[in-house]
Amino acid sequence: MMNEFRNENGVMEHPVWKILKKEKYVEEFYPKAEEMYDFIQSLINITGNITENGETIPTMLKFFNMWNEYSNETFWVLNELVHENE
Repeated sequence: MMNEFRNENGVMEHPVWKILKKEKYVEEFYPKAEEMYDFIQSLINITGNITENGETIPTMLKFFNMWNEYSNETFWVLNELVHENE
């Protein structure tokens, strides 16, 4: 697995556990958290970068900032776009 790290006990772990506190979650959630991290990392890699105001930034940073600033509107637009053919 790419980006594994050693925890405080020297055990190799998935990088999501550098972000989330593993002890706060039930063991059944561990695979879902790791899948979530891998999926988001994949989106970041696939979407690449954009140029905004002359500065190159990750496309997912642009999306994150929109979601953060306009969460309801971003959710409804995303919801419509991903479900438009249903």
